[in-house]
Amino acid sequence: MSRGNLWSATTTAIVATALGGLLWVLPLPLLLQSPGSLLISLAALIVLVSLRLPLGVVRATPSAGLAYLAHHLRSASFRVAEEPGKLTVRVGALLLLRFDARDSADGSEIRYRADLDPVGWAGWLLLMGLVILLLTGVPALLMVARLRGLEMRVLRPAIPADGVLPQLSAPDAARAALADGLAESHRLAAEAYEATRASYWDLLGITALVGILAGVVFLFAGLLLSPGPDAIQRATTLLPPAAALGAGVAAPLGMFVRRRVRPRLRESRVWAERLRAAIDPKTAGAPPPPGRSRFELLAEASRQVPGWLEARRRAGLSAEPGLFSLLWLLLGYEVELVVVGWWRVGEDPIAAAGAFAGSALLGIGLYVWSRRWARRQREAASRHLAAWNERFEGVRTQIEAYLRDL
Repeated sequence: MSRGNLWSATTTAIVATALGGLLWVLPLPLLLQSPGSLLISLAALIVLVSLRLPLGVVRATPSAGLAYLAHHLRSASFRVAEEPGKLTVRVGALLLLRFDARDSADGSEIRYRADLDPVGWAGWLLLMGLVILLLTGVPALLMVARLRGLEMRVLRPAIPADGVLPQLSAPDAARAALADGLAESHRLAAEAYEATRASYWDLLGITALVGILAGVVFLFAGLLLSPGPDAIQRATTLLPPAAALGAGVAAPLGMFVRRRVRPRLRESRVWAERLRAAIDPKTAGAPPPPGRSRFELLAEASRQVPGWLEARRRAGLSAEPGLFSLLWLLLGYEVELVVVGWWRVGEDPIAAAGAFAGSALLGIGLYVWSRRWARRQREAASRHLAAWNERFEGVRTQIEAYLRDL
């Protein structure tokens, strides 16, 4: 099936799903109460992100085709993450494109599919829960329109019509390798900044919760211990000192977090801006640092890469909003089981024992999962650091070979 026919079939299927959803959920006053509309919208999105759309065929190996596409997309100011046999390209704040390549009769066929990052999935689900029209498949239609425009403007022009990749001269190859290195270092610095920022705001939120908890504990303790028959009057009297206590607990903790995290946050942001300026001074609005070559800047940034990867790993679930929300939801269920077990221990010991056992099993499961997730994060950071070192050595080798030939 050709690209045009595939796009037409996909669009037609999603439109039909959306119209079917509209008919299903009518009458409109009951629209927000229909679970079928939400299932339709989720099904349309899941089908869309599962489709692998052919982009084109190049007369090269799959790895060479993906490397050429990665360089082209970086030149178009997209963030590209490379892994063996695949690319992940960020399009805006929520949308991802995942590319792969496979052998074909004429060389290598490059394919891609759309995906949403965890924030994107959470955002779509929130919109589907709040906006009437988005309950019926419109999110998938919006994604189709976005992908169609992106393919026509950026993706198709990236693949040569005859499939033959251009051969670069030694100077052009060295410049391309340097540009790719700067783009990759900018991506790592930007992701470190975003992860540190997410962790910073999460820590500030935790300090606020600690302050609120301290105030609430003080308020309830005062209500239990203070004499007097009028509970409302006692609560009114205790509210100002409770609020003062909460602020007194939260304020120093917030200042401590600010002093510890803000310098790292500012440093990673400055590095991201410097590298962005070195990649494309016109777009970034700032020239490269005076008196310093782009390779010297790349060499200096290379010494920062381990810290950026560590910042990404240290942020933990703060950088994964979907998993972070799921973890807190499961923790809430665990606490609920403990409360239920404590409440039922006198009147129904068997039910209480079951609740306590369920809470213990859930806690053990969460602990094992968190340890495995942390181990995978450490392994991923090690792989990314090894890939960066290999990339930087390749850039240096190409530049040194070019300088020797002058």
